[in-house]
Amino acid sequence: LNRAAQNPITPSKPTRSHHLTMARSSRNTKAKASKASATTPKAKKPGSKQTTTPTTKSKDPKTDGKSCIGKRVSKNFDGEIYNGTVKRYIAKHKLWAIRYDDGDAEEMDWEDLKNAMDLHDGG
Repeated sequence: LNRAAQNPITPSKPTRSHHLTMARSSRNTKAKASKASATTPKAKKPGSKQTTTPTTKSKDPKTDGKSCIGKRVSKNFDGEIYNGTVKRYIAKHKLWAIRYDDGDAEEMDWEDLKNAMDLHDGG
């Protein structure tokens, strides 16, 4: 027996999930189109006195560890203050490498680094 002959292929109607998928994709296309138009800069009118100031995001050193490289730090060792410099950020471990002026070195986590920067800045 030939099963294909017994069950001829009939065109099927789109299912409900097909309609939902189509609705979602057209919604996403509309959202992308409106987002694109929102970010397109508008032409400046001749003679217009409007100026825009560029916004710069300040980098949060806790999330952007490299922004602390080169900062000066101080640490109290047994009552004596030692000064040093942040040399590098170790992203994998979220640690900052410190090289002290006397040649010693250590790594600090964010809390220790923040305290060392505050101590150096007089805080």
